[in-house]
Amino acid sequence: MRKSYQILSILFLFSLVYSQEIKVDQIDGKIQNTDNQKISFCEFEKFQPDLEKVVLSRVTKIVSHDNMIFILDERQGTIFVFDRKANFLYSIGRPGQGPGDLENPIDFYISRKSNIYVLNKIVKRVDIFSLKGKFLSRIQLKIPKDISYSYPSKILVDQKENFYIAYNLSSHLIDLYNNEGEFQKKLLGREEKVIIPGINLGNSSQILFFPNDNFILHFNSFTGVFKKVSKTGKLEEIFSVFDPVQKKQSRNIIKSIKEKREKANSNSLSIKVFHLWSGCCIDVNSNIIVFSLLKKKEEHQKMFIFSSEGDFLYQKWLPNIENSRIESISYYEDLFIFKNSLDEVFLSKKKGGEI
Repeated sequence: MRKSYQILSILFLFSLVYSQEIKVDQIDGKIQNTDNQKISFCEFEKFQPDLEKVVLSRVTKIVSHDNMIFILDERQGTIFVFDRKANFLYSIGRPGQGPGDLENPIDFYISRKSNIYVLNKIVKRVDIFSLKGKFLSRIQLKIPKDISYSYPSKILVDQKENFYIAYNLSSHLIDLYNNEGEFQKKLLGREEKVIIPGINLGNSSQILFFPNDNFILHFNSFTGVFKKVSKTGKLEEIFSVFDPVQKKQSRNIIKSIKEKREKANSNSLSIKVFHLWSGCCIDVNSNIIVFSLLKKKEEHQKMFIFSSEGDFLYQKWLPNIENSRIESISYYEDLFIFKNSLDEVFLSKKKGGEI
């Protein structure tokens, strides 16, 4: 009986691994030929603030909340708040070190309680503000000693105000911290070894909650691989789509990094971060949308759509938006928000049939 149980366990593990493997480098979309189920966007509306009031210089994160648009400008160390017509309302934070000041802000998250959690990269700190910009508190992240070289790059906050943190380079991809900044556990680890000292590829991580907050989506915008993880750290799915242009470019970059590493005599730790895919989003139906950043000059960008279980559904061409390359897409409150390589912002809504 014990032997039979062991055999069944092995078969179960094999089937799990196999199911994950066949979802990596998927070629054929499941509904590629079903046009009425594909997403279409309404007209793209350029989000143009009054330049006499706000000039955006390095847009890092855009969120829509309560019909307001929150834009983090990393270079200016400030979150600018607008209505949907791009009228400037107020700002949150300013460069500095005192209460209410921000130091190298890299990401932010608006919780269900409408508090704003701003992640400061270099100082490894979270500053908390009200929705109207009132400074509430400051929390230092107690990063484990074995990854003390790591700088946080992304943050999510759950209903209990626990923090989920990703890093620009670390042997950890997603970590859980409590609301006092104390490390709790590693949820997802990096497969490639971090070489210290040496030249490393950065993690290129993006993390998102699925709509019910039960699962976290980790996306590597260099490899194009998605990982769906439970909040307890169970790896649920691994998936991606096959794109020959992306594969060729990633191989060339990896080869170049290895060659530079072998020739380097430096005792320092250096990081090279490459993005071959756009930032992704999850829509109200839990479908995942991402764009290719590599294309020929005459081509439009390719848009790829996956189900929440990681099945590749279809690809289509994204309309050219003022002949610019879209670098990120986000979805909030029925609104799609696009940012291009010139830090210009465009808004749109979905039309037509449901995915």
